[in-house]
Amino acid sequence: MTAEQLTYYKEKLVTKRKQTIESLEYYGKCNPETGSYEAQYKDIGDDYDENAYEVTTYGRNQAVEETLEETLEKIDRALKRIEEGTYGVCQKTGKRISEERLEVFPEAEECIEVS
Repeated sequence: MTAEQLTYYKEKLVTKRKQTIESLEYYGKCNPETGSYEAQYKDIGDDYDENAYEVTTYGRNQAVEETLEETLEKIDRALKRIEEGTYGVCQKTGKRISEERLEVFPEAEECIEVS
């Protein structure tokens, strides 16, 4: 991969990292001790319908928060691979990850084998 391509993907990853953190901060708060995010439970009201909505919303927000946190971890690993010179190499097969895949999913760790 050329230096220009690496710079392009690094910029793409940094932008995606910033957007992911902004989304994480919407769905949860960062625990300063662990560095991980925790979905917040919002008290909406006291009646049965409001309580049901609170629980449903919390469950949905927790699932989104966990997905975003996993994405952030993948982005950080991809940025580390750029620094190490191993970016764009499949972690399972050692083959190059296609440009098309990296364009859509720059934090990709594995290639897609097409048979």
